Amino acid sequence: MRAWRIAKRAFALDRQGTGAHLSGGRWNSPGVAAVYAGLTPEIAAMEKLVHTGEILPQDLVLVMLDLPDDEPYQHYALKDLPVGWDALPSSTRAMAMGDQFLLTATHLGLIVP
Repeated sequence: MRAWRIAKRAFALDRQGTGAHLSGGRWNSPGVAAVYAGLTPEIAAMEKLVHTGEILPQDLVLVMLDLPDDEPYQHYALKDLPVGWDALPSSTRAMAMGDQFLLTATHLGLIVP
């Protein structure tokens, strides 16, 4: 499986989820580490634009992640997500759902619509 990440050059290869750990994200609360990526470069770009606004930082890079196809991934269908999961800022229900996924560490990745 291939995934894509757009990040500032200094943090592009961060495997610890430092940024998400510090500030939280749609699927994690502050204090819970996560690495965010999209399944296409276009989705990664759209997510970056949503969270940075109209002006993008000049030092962004695109990183391709090669992930194992045979690892178990958790999939959530749209019908399984809490109301407001796509709100900005993120809803506490979506964060709690992601935190539970991240802290149980039973799957390599979480795939959401």
